[in-house]
Amino acid sequence: MRHKTLKYIRNDAVSWYNTTRQKAMTLTYLLGRLTLWHETWSQKLNNFIFRSKADPFRWSVPASKGLPKNPSPPTLVSVHSIPSTQQPIHNSRRDVSIDLSDCTRVRTDRSYPSLKTKWCLPIPHRITHLSQSNDPETVPSSHAPVALPKLRKLHDELLLSIILRPEVPTKMIFDLDSTVLILYGKQEMARIGYNPQKWGRPSYHPLLCFNGITKDFLHGGLRPGDTHTATGTVELLKAVFAKLPPSVKSVIIRADKGFYDYETIKYLESNKALFVIVAKLTALVKRIISTLSYQVHSFGLETAEFMYQPTKWKKEYRFVVVRRLIPEDPTEQLTLFSMDKYSYQVIVTNMKLTPLHIWRFYNGRAALELIIKELKGDYPLGKIPTKHFPANEAYFHTLLFSYNLINWFERLCLPMEFHNMTLKTLGSRFLSIPSELIKSENRPILKLPPANFIYRDIFEYAIKKIENLKT
Repeated sequence: MRHKTLKYIRNDAVSWYNTTRQKAMTLTYLLGRLTLWHETWSQKLNNFIFRSKADPFRWSVPASKGLPKNPSPPTLVSVHSIPSTQQPIHNSRRDVSIDLSDCTRVRTDRSYPSLKTKWCLPIPHRITHLSQSNDPETVPSSHAPVALPKLRKLHDELLLSIILRPEVPTKMIFDLDSTVLILYGKQEMARIGYNPQKWGRPSYHPLLCFNGITKDFLHGGLRPGDTHTATGTVELLKAVFAKLPPSVKSVIIRADKGFYDYETIKYLESNKALFVIVAKLTALVKRIISTLSYQVHSFGLETAEFMYQPTKWKKEYRFVVVRRLIPEDPTEQLTLFSMDKYSYQVIVTNMKLTPLHIWRFYNGRAALELIIKELKGDYPLGKIPTKHFPANEAYFHTLLFSYNLINWFERLCLPMEFHNMTLKTLGSRFLSIPSELIKSENRPILKLPPANFIYRDIFEYAIKKIENLKT
């Protein structure tokens, strides 16, 4: 019995020893593989070009030993990579070439020694980068207050020169609007305010002003989410009026009910500006519009007008009323108030147009909603990158500057039928085009576009227009 017990103990000990040794060997093996993997990938990240999953068009390459540790970024012409299945590109005397001899050469040899200093060469397919870092959180927020005034000054200088092209304007339309940027995180100045999509979520509430004729961004600012729409409107208008060239003799403002404020209207009148602003339907206004006689137009549209002095306003103003039958699926503005199967919209104005033409003129502001939708989706304004408000403010103005550059390119360099292209469509047709990198006299030359490029004529037309803008 004693020998059987000792045998069992010995077997258990041997089994425990083998199991423990196997686990130890497995752990040692895994630690070794992990160390080797870390060293291998550290070497790869430092020695050859890689593509980040977050941005497949951002490449990082090591800097040369002879370069300074803090070099100024080189001037590069960025194009998208060409798939291997791309058909051969035919040479042509009409090929547009770009000299890349001043650009830093890219080395892809994996045996290249690892260096701490790296250059990041951004090749964006969308305008989403604020810095050379893939992580926006690494950008100190203290840099934004220093650089932002310089960026805005440059933007205003370019805007003033572009406004005068292709011809000097004599009339300007200001389209005012605000939008909600929903936040997910702990961003500075995030506040809970009006948010029709995500009730109770913190947000930013930027104020925007666009040129209703050219669709250029004129002025704006990033604000906390609990800021009222009309807050800061007078200051914004002062900044916009200061940007007007002397040739502008007539200014018209279009805005929704959020800007229905006497201080705003008083300031506009002091600058002899015309305005078309949606009015709030107070109890007294509702009683008045129910007693009016309406003129019937086509498509079930009826209009009327009346003079009215709102509470605390200094004088009477002209109010235009538009009503439509509810079954016609009216817009959100028209459904603010319904009565007797009609939906109503009231507009305050100092223009002398007929009520029908006042309503049609205001509807031209609908293009602003499409612009804001494109800003949130394609640029993308709706994705706030950092938790620091100054950095987010710099991001906000950088994207709007980018929007203006694209809008100027469409308006001044492309034919009329291409003026309403979105950034996504424009990028797929003109910005992401096939090209060929060749060497001539030991100098790298980028040739674009190929002879069989479907939009080659439009591309050459744009190049000529760009050259004319330089003169």
